[in-house]
Amino acid sequence: MLVDFSTAARTHPALDGLAPETATGTRSLVRRVLARLDTAGGLRPGLALDTETERLTSLLDGLAFTAVLRSDVLDAATCARVLRAHVDDLGPATA
Repeated sequence: MLVDFSTAARTHPALDGLAPETATGTRSLVRRVLARLDTAGGLRPGLALDTETERLTSLLDGLAFTAVLRSDVLDAATCARVLRAHVDDLGPATA
């Protein structure tokens, strides 16, 4: 669906404004989640939230894109495992 929407948004004028809005909305949501994790002490101190927002958004986009186009290569369980590993790496160091 993500791939279909992105393609349609590039070719249908009625959808033209939705693609940037969707991309901005996704980044805004990811930024809010990371900011709350940071406030709650769930992120490693000193992380740049703007950079981490782009990293996580890019990871989500890439996983979604590949999972849709090549589900034989990337299944839901692997997506979840990769996402969990990334989020765990953002957390504070454990003793």
